[in-house]
Amino acid sequence: MIGGTFDWIYEHLGLFSWVVEIWSPMREAGITDYKFIDWFRDHPIDDDLKLFRWSEEKLRGAAHHGWKPFDHPQLGRVEIGGWDRFHAFGNPPLPLLARELARFPKWLLWQALCSPKLELVHAGATALGDDTWTITLVIQNTGWLPTYVSKRALARRTVRGIVAEIALPQGTSLASGKTRDEVGQLEGKAHKHTGVSFWPDYNVTDDRMKIEWVVRGGAGTQVDVTARHERAGTVRASVLLAEAGV
Repeated sequence: MIGGTFDWIYEHLGLFSWVVEIWSPMREAGITDYKFIDWFRDHPIDDDLKLFRWSEEKLRGAAHHGWKPFDHPQLGRVEIGGWDRFHAFGNPPLPLLARELARFPKWLLWQALCSPKLELVHAGATALGDDTWTITLVIQNTGWLPTYVSKRALARRTVRGIVAEIALPQGTSLASGKTRDEVGQLEGKAHKHTGVSFWPDYNVTDDRMKIEWVVRGGAGTQVDVTARHERAGTVRASVLLAEAGV
């Protein structure tokens, strides 16, 4: 029943969103077997009486205000009162707010833990001779969702791939590779088989990526490398140009 912004967030950005309907005054008043939206279109008068009693007994009348005369600057003499739709229907009354919210922190945390997350697996330098080195950066998406979150985001081209960068200090140069390059996406754990599955997985390492550069520079030089993704975070590493065992 809810549309608009939430549809746009998925259709145009490829992101998942949730609307948590946390409150029902009808349920609190003991009304059962009703359809939430249809109830607002039509319902028995007895339901109004149940809600009124609930407001009087549980909320000290906070959900329904008695009618009283009021001098309106444009309309003149009128009466104001009735249901407090904002504090009783659209939102839980303040005395009940903490009880309602207590059900959701663990669920929200679970949602956050489903997110993609870039992590560093390895960063190092291998000597090739003549002050030339191969710098290797291995990263992994340890999250459940892929870095792009949904295939809708790929179809709409609203998500950029992982951006790998290397910062070269003075006295070094790049012999192979790019100082800044977009290197693609990484899958997550979603829909992947376990190691003991009967069904083979032909892309067991599509959650990992190896990025390499060839650099010219003197031993002892420190080179910084970075990999970042707008939906999965950033990893950074500093690599020392040194012979193995040094």
